[in-house]
Amino acid sequence: MKPVLVDSSSAILLFKSGWLEPTVDHYLLKTGWAAHRELTIPGYPGAARFRQLFEQGKIKTLPSSAVATIHGDSALNAMGAGESECIRHFLNGAGDFILVDDGRAAAYCRVRQIPYVNALLVPRILSLVNEEISAQEIADAMARIYALGRYAPWVWDHARRCGDAALAAFRP
Repeated sequence: MKPVLVDSSSAILLFKSGWLEPTVDHYLLKTGWAAHRELTIPGYPGAARFRQLFEQGKIKTLPSSAVATIHGDSALNAMGAGESECIRHFLNGAGDFILVDDGRAAAYCRVRQIPYVNALLVPRILSLVNEEISAQEIADAMARIYALGRYAPWVWDHARRCGDAALAAFRP
């Protein structure tokens, strides 16, 4: 399975929207210790399920020691621990792309041409490999994720309008 680095906000959006299970069925999700801690806080949405997925190896936690510090990179150093750790793991070659919904992290990826998608696009991407997912199911799932997240209007527009060819590199 294609290895994908994920931050906690994206994982939680997928859990709340019902798209976490199809995602772990198609990708090997990886995350750092900062996101692992955020995802498994007792009483938080999905914490028990995330603990199970970590125990089952469906989400892998990467060692913090593997994360190289990038000195002088103020944009990366200004991010939350989970997002910066996720990007650092990608830069160390731990995944094929990043699944991130944090605006600063997404901007960082765009500027540095790091391949990334947000949770809004997961239903569309998975529909490329599963023809049984209807256009209405995709639209409903994207609307649900949009309602759960905090997206700029242009992000919503892009997610609905980008072509399948632009998503091909993210297929499982």
